Parts: sequence; C-alpha cells; structure tokens
Amino acid sequence: MKVIIHCSDSTFGNAALIDYWHRNRPKPFRMIGYHLVILNGWIDSKHYHNRFNGHVETGRPFDDNKQIDTSEWGAHTKGQNSRSIGICLIGESAQFSRRQLSALACELAELKKQFGKIEISQHSDHDPNKPFCAGLTEEQMTELRNFIS
Repeated sequence: MKVIIHCSDSTFGNAALIDYWHRNRPKPFRMIGYHLVILNGWIDSKHYHNRFNGHVETGRPFDDNKQIDTSEWGAHTKGQNSRSIGICLIGESAQFSRRQLSALACELAELKKQFGKIEISQHSDHDPNKPFCAGLTEEQMTELRNFIS
C-alpha cells in the first residue's frame, strides 16, 4: 500500500475546511480527497489551540481491512488514488510542528499494522506540478521510513 503525504498549503484548517474547499473547487470533489488530516493547532487564522496541534482527523473514510475498496478511494494524487492512502498535514510546505510529525509517524505505524508493507512518498514525488507538496526533507522521509521498518 502506498501512503502519500500532502500539505494543505494553508496556515490553518481542519478536515471540515478542506472538505469545504474540495467540494467548492471548479471541478468539485464529492468529499474531502484525503483519508487523514493532521492539524497544526490553527483552526482559523486568528485562533490557535495547543490541544489540536498534532490532532488527527478522519477525512475520506476507510475501514480496517487490508485493502482499499472502490468506495474508499481517495482523491488526492492523480493516478494513485485506487492504491493509496492520502495524509494531509495542515501547513505550508515544510512548515510542520514536531507534534504533527510525531502524529504522522504514529499514523504510518498504524497503517503498517493494517496493510503490512507500506511505501511512503510525498505528493511532489508523483506530480511535477506540485514540487513542494509536502516539502519534507530527505532526512525527514528517511526518519519516517526507518520508524516503520
């Protein structure tokens, strides 16, 4: 199973706001495209709450079996949605908190338990038009891969 990491390219937000954005695009999605959203604590541009820094929200639902059924496909990476889980970190490219990165590592470990082997990549690895999504360094990606190996 592939896990593709994204950033929201916004300084604030949550799954509900991304769902709103995705449903109101020029070519609207039927719902949020990501399976999981990891918050940075900024619910809107004026309100920060530390409790929500690193909090994980469900986006597009998927169940706990070892496959992604057609009803669970994401809408996050062209050509990859039928065989991947999309995780979005709230924040601009490479601007994530320690708590977000720690929550990401925990979610990757849970996904590995569920699916067995997982391959981790960033949106930029699949789409040359998104060169900075999510913006994690090679060192950070190696650390995440080592964490789940």
